[in-house]
Amino acid sequence: MSIQTTYTAAKETKRGTRIWIEGQKLSLAGFTPDALYTVLYDGVSKRITLALDPVVGSKRVTKSTRNGKDRPIIDLQSKMVDSVFSGGDRLRVTFNHGQIIISQHHEVTSQESREQLFSNLKEVA
Repeated sequence: MSIQTTYTAAKETKRGTRIWIEGQKLSLAGFTPDALYTVLYDGVSKRITLALDPVVGSKRVTKSTRNGKDRPIIDLQSKMVDSVFSGGDRLRVTFNHGQIIISQHHEVTSQESREQLFSNLKEVA
């Protein structure tokens, strides 16, 4: 069961596509500052999955301080992100306990499905 769902966009930078997530929603999902996590990139289903993994986690939740309070930050920026999303893509971020799923925005997915169906109908006709 998801804790929270939020929407954001992938940003294009000189170093590649960037996805930035910060704040209390990370803490509620267990992604506190210095927590280790793994990242699974799935270009076919257009999804990036982050999972807490204190044993073999290769990434770490970074920490920023605002008004004396720690604030967790996840900053994904690499060529692997480019393999799943492009700059400007609208994203849906679903927070679960110990897991975050970043997927294509459902409106974009629906639009692509309709366009594919229309394209297939044109080929048959």
